[in-house]
Amino acid sequence: MNTGELFEQVEEGKYAYWEEGNIILKEQVLATNKNQFPLEKTPWQLAQVTLPYGNQEKLWSEIRQFIYDHLFLPDPALYDVLTGWIFASWVPEFWKTVPYIFFFGPVASGKTRGLEVLHALSYRAILSSNISSAALFRACQEWHPTIILDETEIYRKTEKIDIIGLLNSGYRKGQCAIRAKNSEQGVTLEVFDVFGFKALAGTEGLASTLESRSIMIRMIKNRRKVRMFVDEAWATDLRSKLLTWRMDKLGIKQLSTTKEELIENTNKSVKRELCERCERFLADATPLNVESGRIQELFQCLIAVANSGREVIMNYAEKMERMRMFEEKASIEAELVEILLGQNLILEDNVVLTTELAETFNQKRSEREKWKSSSIGRIMRRLGFQKAHTRQGNGWLLDVERLHYLKEIYLGGGGPVEKGSHGSHGSPLSQDIRQEGSFKK
Repeated sequence: MNTGELFEQVEEGKYAYWEEGNIILKEQVLATNKNQFPLEKTPWQLAQVTLPYGNQEKLWSEIRQFIYDHLFLPDPALYDVLTGWIFASWVPEFWKTVPYIFFFGPVASGKTRGLEVLHALSYRAILSSNISSAALFRACQEWHPTIILDETEIYRKTEKIDIIGLLNSGYRKGQCAIRAKNSEQGVTLEVFDVFGFKALAGTEGLASTLESRSIMIRMIKNRRKVRMFVDEAWATDLRSKLLTWRMDKLGIKQLSTTKEELIENTNKSVKRELCERCERFLADATPLNVESGRIQELFQCLIAVANSGREVIMNYAEKMERMRMFEEKASIEAELVEILLGQNLILEDNVVLTTELAETFNQKRSEREKWKSSSIGRIMRRLGFQKAHTRQGNGWLLDVERLHYLKEIYLGGGGPVEKGSHGSHGSPLSQDIRQEGSFKK
């Protein structure tokens, strides 16, 4: 929506065009002060026409049933999660952040079928298992589609690594991806708007930053019969209803009376009204009972569009937070924090040697599983500890407040820790740091 003109290409080479509350068909439209004609072939599946959907509750039920008939999911709540994701993808203009969907699991566990279902119903969904980075960047900039990527493990390759950068930038509105381009004038920079909904599938995990932006669905093989092939006629019917729903939600009364006024003034008023509508959407959404700001971001737009599935989605969001907390407690970081809180480390002025920390960490590991001191050092830096030097070698200053904070995150619980506590020269982590049981394992 650039100038208040709301339209979408449909089959038979025409546009469905919103005009003062009515949807009409046009063969061309005026967009950004120039005539725009339908693409000869779109890389996404089109709606046939705009169809009435009755009410949102009815359409929600139909889309959920389509997902259920075509895809087996390990948790029944995920049928509502994906239904909300599809709805939200049809009004990307409303959202400041969007969640990714990541189907994760072994071969033949339904990952690709999950992508096919989302491809069939999501807004301008482009499905590819091996799209070039240049094509992906330009598709995002030109069409603002829903991107569907299969076999994400291939993006670990050096020539594909910039796609990971695109994915990391594309979940929050206003963040752009910047790429260098060789030209006759030398190297120039290109800026791409890559914001939008994205669904991924792979047999290997994603980078932690990308996984944190995703609702991960750990797929398993079917435990009930689902349709062998996607029902294309049903999918087209639902896309047509979703297009009508999109225009109902985004249709903004044009305040201008001439094309000149439209071009000059409407951008500002459209952005303002879109913002107001988004705020109304979000105001109606029940707040999540979770502490994680990232979980709030992931589920906010799904809850905003949900009706009958809202409570189910909210419960799943809370469950997902508990799962993430459990994973944190089972992480390498958690293991190091527990070692730091133990009774066996020898300190010099509250500094623990990296070599000693690595030795303790590796005690119960086989030779193949042992970590190098440099790798332990990277984790300590990531945990926020400050490097320090002693007569015995390099180490890390054990800040009491940070230890308490990390204990809360990774191990849970913990009473107050007295400020200003310091270990004595050549002694274990001082008892005043662990006073009143604050740092006992």
